[in-house]
Amino acid sequence: MAMDFRRLRYFVTLADELHFRRSAEKLGVSQPPLSMAIQSLESELGVALFERTRRSVSLTAAGQRFHADAKRILASVSEAALAARRASEGEVGQLRIGLTPSAAFNRIVPSILRTYRERFPIVEFSLSEANTPAQIEAVHAGALDGAFVRPTDIRLTGLVATTVLEEPMLAAIPSRHRLAGAESIALSALKDEVIILRPRPIGARLVDRIISACEGAGFSPIIAQQDAPQMTSILSLVAADLGITFVPASMASLYTDFVVYKRVSDDVLPPALLSFVRQKEAASPTLAHFEAVVAQQVAGSERQ
Repeated sequence: MAMDFRRLRYFVTLADELHFRRSAEKLGVSQPPLSMAIQSLESELGVALFERTRRSVSLTAAGQRFHADAKRILASVSEAALAARRASEGEVGQLRIGLTPSAAFNRIVPSILRTYRERFPIVEFSLSEANTPAQIEAVHAGALDGAFVRPTDIRLTGLVATTVLEEPMLAAIPSRHRLAGAESIALSALKDEVIILRPRPIGARLVDRIISACEGAGFSPIIAQQDAPQMTSILSLVAADLGITFVPASMASLYTDFVVYKRVSDDVLPPALLSFVRQKEAASPTLAHFEAVVAQQVAGSERQ
């Protein structure tokens, strides 16, 4: 049975109004097309839906039952159409975003996430925390729509990377360290210190740039690459007085009872970069809206 929605809409309007002239006016048609549509519908169903007299129109028992079902069908079609429009406009759907543990310590990332959730509250939004190599691999594999990462030497082929933030690196030293009271320190003052860095497979680019900076300051650093994949884990080792490290300035609120953070006065440390990456071919409306929020927040932070 081929049932078109136009006839269903005509039927429901007439069933609601029980008056041909008013129904035709409401539908924006003349009475003859309305009458023909109802007759065609009754013929197709093989039942009378209305009882008609010169003075009145009323629903039959079959018409009453069909009225309830027809209204439900039209409502479902309307909801489906609305959902489709919302999906095409990025107002509903799914968005999977990754971030490195250090990314959340700078105000811009929480601000981006909060702003997006306020604007698109019914998008199914999920966050995944892992180190940069794992996040980039997840974006490559399509398991994430995008991720906030610290740029590394891991391949970015097929990905688009947008710089979100560039912030200074600070020296993190134990609070009882001999240099804890200094306003700032020269990198060369740390030549005899054990420097705790992330494992090379996770942070090779940063490790190499720190080593290069130390060599530029006139010494070969004493490196201890602990099995601590996250910067927060490394800071706990600094708090335990096992060495020093270097972290983005946004992490200077951690372990403040046991760790102090110092600017390196000769400005030889590389800045800490934070980027948002996605697949080049990714074009979902939800991701497009998220990137718009990222761009807006980045522009706002640059004006401050």
